[in-house]
Amino acid sequence: MIKRKVFVSYDVEKDEKLKEVFLKILERADSPFEVVGHSVKLTEPVNNWEYNTGKVVMKAEIILVLLGPTTHKAPGVKKELEAAFDEEIPSIQIVGYKNVTLKPVPGAGQMIQWSWEQLKKMV
Repeated sequence: MIKRKVFVSYDVEKDEKLKEVFLKILERADSPFEVVGHSVKLTEPVNNWEYNTGKVVMKAEIILVLLGPTTHKAPGVKKELEAAFDEEIPSIQIVGYKNVTLKPVPGAGQMIQWSWEQLKKMV
């Protein structure tokens, strides 16, 4: 099975636990995805972070944006999506929480409820 290369974008300040659970699911043996990278906290000068993150984003065929309550305001998510848009890499927004009103990230693709089958259909 050929696996689609994905980059997982999320709010690093608020949704670390959501990312950990999601990555474990994507690593299943029957997963059609290969995770090439994910959001990281800014720990270096902004120019270096943007360059290094952009290089990882460019390896992906699709960006999976994990939606939490503040993802739409997360500066790292915005920068990752800008790098993806520059390379014409599509993105999908995945609702990461139940019973929470979430705002979509503008321009980041369709919002879908998390389910294995739903995600497979989208990519």
